[in-house]
Amino acid sequence: MKQVLVIGGSREPIGKFDSSYQILETGYFDGIRIGIAGHPEGSPDISDSELEKAMIDKKPYADYIVTQWLLDSQPIVDFISKQTIPVHVGITGPMKISSLIKFANIVGAKNSINFLKSNFSKALDLLKPKDPNDLIGKVKSHTDYFHIYTFGGLKETNKWLKENNYV
Repeated sequence: MKQVLVIGGSREPIGKFDSSYQILETGYFDGIRIGIAGHPEGSPDISDSELEKAMIDKKPYADYIVTQWLLDSQPIVDFISKQTIPVHVGITGPMKISSLIKFANIVGAKNSINFLKSNFSKALDLLKPKDPNDLIGKVKSHTDYFHIYTFGGLKETNKWLKENNYV
């Protein structure tokens, strides 16, 4: 194993660890590249102040941050500007806007939900896949790293990556 992404995952602790910070403290991943979660729009599972403290506590162990996926570029740019380690911006592969809203509700991407709802006027867009190139274009001057969430659309995402010469 060369690298690991250490993230939380449940409102209710399962097992003896109740945070990713506790796992990092064990030293299990010494000598391995470590990524930690970043939440530019907050998280439904933790308050903003607790989230900020967790980030401060975890950064000494981390080599990079992987953000939750977002659709609005400004929270991403603001988040990146405050970081001292590389940020891998979470993006979705191409998918329908109705699917994006469903997943945004699950992960608590508040501003991205509002962004989607305010751009809901074009009903036909609900039938077309949302292309992440626009978001990439808006944040690529702030980072060279992207983390793609496929949400089960692996085939479509792979096709999109090839068509856009990302792989």
